[in-house]
Amino acid sequence: MDYMKIDSALVKKFREDRSWSQEHLPTVAGLSLRTIQRVESEGSASLDTGMAVASAFGVIPVALSARNSEAH
Repeated sequence: MDYMKIDSALVKKFREDRSWSQEHLPTVAGLSLRTIQRVESEGSASLDTGMAVASAFGVIPVALSARNSEAH
């Protein structure tokens, strides 16, 4: 399985900017709460998870990439 490094702080910021709880994001993204907790704490996700989280926020997956945020 392929994984991507996600900017966990950015995921949390996007979630909080929308006033979503950590329990609401998995509902929108179609993921488990544990998966969202892992993304926000470890910054690691399968490509499918990264795509689901990005879709929930209405952004492209690369926008959540840790490598992308380090470039700025």
